[in-house]
Amino acid sequence: MPTMRDRNAHGRFVRHYYCDSCQMLSINGLPCHETGCPDTWMDELRECRHCGTDFTPSERYQACCDEDCARTFYGE
Repeated sequence: MPTMRDRNAHGRFVRHYYCDSCQMLSINGLPCHETGCPDTWMDELRECRHCGTDFTPSERYQACCDEDCARTFYGE
């Protein structure tokens, strides 16, 4: 989820969230995608099925944090 920081008219920093697939907004400081946005998965934190560490996925159905864990988990 890309963000931009810039100053508003009062000189305070404001974060702007944007997504290429929807109109993002911030609710109580939490960035939210529109319902049905195909890129929502990019913002979720997942637990690796092999080692249990938390990671941000780089592919839609990624289950493991890196290639070594994926090879071990899937038995390759």
